[in-house]
Amino acid sequence: MNLAHVDLWLDRAADAMADFRRAQPLLEQQAKLHPNDPVVQSKLGLVYVHLQDQAHGFSHLQAALALAPKDSEAMGALAEAYETLGDRRKAIAWLRKAISAGESRENIRRDATLHRVLEDPSFEPR
Repeated sequence: MNLAHVDLWLDRAADAMADFRRAQPLLEQQAKLHPNDPVVQSKLGLVYVHLQDQAHGFSHLQAALALAPKDSEAMGALAEAYETLGDRRKAIAWLRKAISAGESRENIRRDATLHRVLEDPSFEPR
């Protein structure tokens, strides 16, 4: 999945999609082995969202949040999912929650998707 994010940074969308397609079965296998791991659930959810399978994506993202309700990375994953889908309002709301839960702005600035949310004039953490 890291390679997919590099491709997103470099504006190589087709390469990123191929990377997400390769990551999906690997993460599915990990989810079967570790169904209660919120990191695996979050990553698998984001892969599905990037592959335009919102139902599976949000199912896994919600599972991650249920497993770790105060986890800033799970909240950040939801922010990334909404930003990927073009819902900036929800992306901002989840990113604010992630920052309140301890996610660093530096990590967000390095994210291929979320850095754009920080740059939005309407984004101001509360």
